[in-house]
Amino acid sequence: MAASAPTLLSTTSRLRVSSAAAFRAATAPLLRGEASEWVVRGEATVQVLGRSVRVRLRKRLRMPATRMEEMRATDVSIERGDNATGVLTVASRVSFFSRSSLELVQMGALRVHAYYDAGANDPAVPAAERRARAGRLSSSSVRVGTVLLPNYELRAGYNELEEQIHFDQSLGVEAQEAIGHFFGRWLSGYEQTLLCVGPVGNEAAFLDNISVTTTEVLGVPTPLFTGGLMAEEHTVRGWDVTTGASCDTFQQQTGRCVKGAVVYGKAPGRRSLLFRD
Repeated sequence: MAASAPTLLSTTSRLRVSSAAAFRAATAPLLRGEASEWVVRGEATVQVLGRSVRVRLRKRLRMPATRMEEMRATDVSIERGDNATGVLTVASRVSFFSRSSLELVQMGALRVHAYYDAGANDPAVPAAERRARAGRLSSSSVRVGTVLLPNYELRAGYNELEEQIHFDQSLGVEAQEAIGHFFGRWLSGYEQTLLCVGPVGNEAAFLDNISVTTTEVLGVPTPLFTGGLMAEEHTVRGWDVTTGASCDTFQQQTGRCVKGAVVYGKAPGRRSLLFRD
């Protein structure tokens, strides 16, 4: 240590959480984007002129806020659906920026509840208003499922993580309607805002329910339907829905011969889509 002058010391310490409630209260402001002040107290043994001396420490520690900015979900694709549970799993990559020097690493899997406001995400609502309305938990926010980050870390600067969104239709009729609105608008190419509240059921339990963030979910990059074809076979004769063969022009069988234009499209992601009604 330099005599009569400040000395910078670099230390690496392991923090053991003894009170989950106290730690949650202390870290919640940090994850809301608010700087906080902690007090470090203890005793240390130092060597002075060959002798061991006990020194009491009491220092105010300024903790920088951690705020995830510009969260965006891209490369969204439908992975799988489970008719038995009503859960539809969507995979994506979520990117965000952290201006804080405080980092959270090796946090394991992190889960948050996902909420969707169908009215705020209406395509007619301007983007700034959509983010403001959908970005706060209100009576019109409907829980639609859970977001899972399998390997959550928060680094200073740019971050990019794998993400899974589990849309759960068993949450009720409102959830089913909200999920329908979300996917309809996603397939139409509209950007939407999901509200994430949590974490919940985290491996580090003291982090549960301390953060509210929003994620901007981009719509499919190309139109779902890219073209169509209308000819005599489709509009006059029609085709048999049971065999796929062309129907007779003068002997139409009610209920079996259907007519209409043929449209062409491309399903987003790696899964096939089935449309009805």
